[in-house]
Amino acid sequence: GVLHDLDYDIIRGDMSRHGLVAAKMLKGKLPRECLHAIQSHDYRTDVKPKSVMDKALIAADCIWGLIVRTALATSHRKVHQIRLNEMKNEFKNEAFPKFLAKGIMMCRQINFTLEDFFKLALKSLPEDWTIDEDDL
Repeated sequence: GVLHDLDYDIIRGDMSRHGLVAAKMLKGKLPRECLHAIQSHDYRTDVKPKSVMDKALIAADCIWGLIVRTALATSHRKVHQIRLNEMKNEFKNEAFPKFLAKGIMMCRQINFTLEDFFKLALKSLPEDWTIDEDDL
């Protein structure tokens, strides 16, 4: 998961290559299933997620978008200030990007309820982590 955005600066906004370039860079350094998860984590590559690992990476990547948007919408800059209900409200917000919502919903395919996945995401980040617009 830590390496899945390795190519972000290299692709320069060409999201159809995001993950594909990173997987090439990491070939021979990671198992094939990890490379496939990296390749499939962004829907714009047209690489379809198959495994639990693929779906978990997509869900984890998308939940970060929800956390950042919740922090900005509520003016909470520290992760520990974000409340579960605030995340739920932002997730239900009509303006919340559909592709992020779809990715987050993959948590159900890896045996998490939406609420448990939200809680896990919040608990997994350092309490002193500060969020700003650059994180979007």
